[in-house]
Amino acid sequence: MTKHGAAETGRPPSPMRAVVVEESRTVRAVVRGFLTDLGFTVDCMPALPETVPPGALVLVSSDLLTDDPRVLTGAGHVLTMASGAATGSLQKPFTRAALAEKLKALDLLPRIRVLIVDDAALARRLLTEALAAEPRLWIVGLATNGAEALDMLAEAAPDVVSLDIEMPVMDGLATLAALRKRDAALPVVMVSTLTERGAAATLDALALGAADYVTKPGQAVHFDDAVARLRAELVPRLLQFGAPRHAPTAVHVTAAQAVHRIDLLAIGTSTGGPEALTTVLAGLPRDLPVPVVVVQHMPPMFTRLLAERLTARGSLPATEARDGERLNPGRVYLAPGDFHLEVARQGEALVAVLQQRERENGCRPAVDVLFRSVAECCGRHALAVVMTGMGQDGLLGCERLHQVEARILAQDEASSVVWSMPGGVVRAGLADAVLPLEGLSTEIAHRVSACR
Repeated sequence: MTKHGAAETGRPPSPMRAVVVEESRTVRAVVRGFLTDLGFTVDCMPALPETVPPGALVLVSSDLLTDDPRVLTGAGHVLTMASGAATGSLQKPFTRAALAEKLKALDLLPRIRVLIVDDAALARRLLTEALAAEPRLWIVGLATNGAEALDMLAEAAPDVVSLDIEMPVMDGLATLAALRKRDAALPVVMVSTLTERGAAATLDALALGAADYVTKPGQAVHFDDAVARLRAELVPRLLQFGAPRHAPTAVHVTAAQAVHRIDLLAIGTSTGGPEALTTVLAGLPRDLPVPVVVVQHMPPMFTRLLAERLTARGSLPATEARDGERLNPGRVYLAPGDFHLEVARQGEALVAVLQQRERENGCRPAVDVLFRSVAECCGRHALAVVMTGMGQDGLLGCERLHQVEARILAQDEASSVVWSMPGGVVRAGLADAVLPLEGLSTEIAHRVSACR
């Protein structure tokens, strides 16, 4: 069974308690079914009880409400089921989707609700196993193609969607476009293959508004190892994007003036980075007098395709860096997937150094590796930019840059897909300025042109 979170969805999370108070046996049975599907344990009764379980959600017929508020003392939340339209109530008869929407609006749906969309039975099993050990996630549906997922959307009421790219009937890109028309804010994490076609489609998906992506383990990987890898990579993203977003933190940083000549621009980014890089690099002048080095957390092949897209959409030519290559002004050099990128001096020239030492912060390439090398070879003549990304990669590198008086810019929370990377730098007091995405290009160009 693939619809509405049935047999393949694994163990549901520990459910919340709900009490249905309704005279009609039929209505009680229907509402019980709705609430059970939504993850609640349900008690039903034809009349108001003297007490209810502490913190329980109570759905009560408006005909049975009394003027004595003590009857429902201890209830976590009370929803009225009314036969006519009434403010704040559910109008009978109502659908499961209507109930789910109401509970979601009141932040009463338990756990983060995940809809998995993948045509391969083995992939669905891998994803289900990967998510099963995380009690904060609840799989509410399994769909075998995009059309099926769209049909399930209203009743499943997911907080986040795991979406395969290559599927019959309706593929991932077409599904994502359709989802965006229905709900522009619903987070979608793409599940891609490590192929050129999969990489290109993933970048298309990010441009269409996907929050992030993970790559599927290869066929040669043992099942348990594949589950462990998906659990390590996918679960944090589902937790990040499925959780309610809080209001952006107000940050006030007085921008430090440019007092030293800038010889190199270094950028570090992760989740949300491809589109953020496109915006920033497109806003830089074609005659930028310094080279640009970039670490974007991506696997091999993805970084090459990203460089090609940045060249096509921006004002500066972008390529994957090559070991020993001289870094020239007005060009962008991306760390290739699975290689750390460092910068070194050869006389007066700056050159790229590629190496495959151990991962840092679980990443290769890592921003910390790049920033440390930049601090070493450029010192206060470097400008670093930390943009949207998950985790803390770049923080230690920024500490080193700060020690040598290099300047550091950070993207603000409101314009970041995930503010973990820039937020860590800001909270550590290392940022010289905190700017929205749209303001970074202007600030970079100003600082690079100053003191020349």
